[in-house]
Amino acid sequence: MDERDDTAGDVPHDTGLRRLLQGAARLAHELTQPEAAACLMLDDQAQGLVCRAAAGRRAGELGAYRLPLGEGLAGLAALQGETVNSADIRAADRLATTRAAAGFEVRDALCVPLMSGEDVFGVLEALNAPGRDGFTGRDAELLGILAHQTAAVMEMGSRLERVRHGFLRTVEHLTDLIAAPEAAVQCHPGRALPLADAVAQRLGLGDEAARIVELTHILHDVGNASVGQELPYEPRELTENEQAAMREHAAVGALLLQPLEATWMGGAVAGVKHHHERLDGRGYPEGLRAEQIPIAGRIAAVVLAYLAMTEGRPYRAAKAPEEAIGELRKVAGTQFDPEVVEALATCVTG
Repeated sequence: MDERDDTAGDVPHDTGLRRLLQGAARLAHELTQPEAAACLMLDDQAQGLVCRAAAGRRAGELGAYRLPLGEGLAGLAALQGETVNSADIRAADRLATTRAAAGFEVRDALCVPLMSGEDVFGVLEALNAPGRDGFTGRDAELLGILAHQTAAVMEMGSRLERVRHGFLRTVEHLTDLIAAPEAAVQCHPGRALPLADAVAQRLGLGDEAARIVELTHILHDVGNASVGQELPYEPRELTENEQAAMREHAAVGALLLQPLEATWMGGAVAGVKHHHERLDGRGYPEGLRAEQIPIAGRIAAVVLAYLAMTEGRPYRAAKAPEEAIGELRKVAGTQFDPEVVEALATCVTG
């Protein structure tokens, strides 16, 4: 069975959703045995349907499968919020539209909307039934059950994501309360987070690892409270003694966050503790090397160094993005992870 998984675009980072859609397409194919089964999702403007996952012999031909809302059989199902079976309606014109969008001969189609309440966000579609009589009422019943279950899981995932987002914003706010008022001159999480997320995506990290990267950037300097509120924001270069005191903040931050180690956030505790380590083992607090350093810490080291250079300081002018990338590349392999540096360079310069 040929399969494809095209979830780029609307859901750039959610591998859980990709797996769900691909699983739904596969099961739809197993249940109804069509030439192709597909999960179509509404685009960002809710004006059309885009194929996000497909399974079956013709699945590989659905790479450019798109239908405006209301057009074709799937577009009609999405517009009306009802199951559409080409065997039950006068479907010649709509089959022609579906055929043109799919890129292969479409004899018949069965389309079931993916819905939450009265809101439609996609369509589960089967194209070309195995028999000459088209899709049966039993096929429609089975696909309807699958669509209902798929939509329920997606709605639950959406709710959990909203809870997670609210939690992270709360943590960010509490972290801001710990920071000094002068924190505007530092690499604020609000500026680091989008870049860190883009780097994590570029590196192909999964959902869980990406969330740890996000939380690490929110919490990375929580240990600054141990050195007083003024020292991290002094408008000058620090003395050796002050630098030694500052080097304690990563370990102190991890100590403050220790209660989180037994939760899903445990990876962020390690990221906070080790975001000042170096690939050559000359970093702190433990002198870890290369892959010993958690990926969240390696990403934080590169992103924060880049922002520090491009945002500037009272005692140092800001560098242009290209110049900052050049500086990072000079120490890639000794101080910074080369793959992370290049991922950041791609995100910044394209």
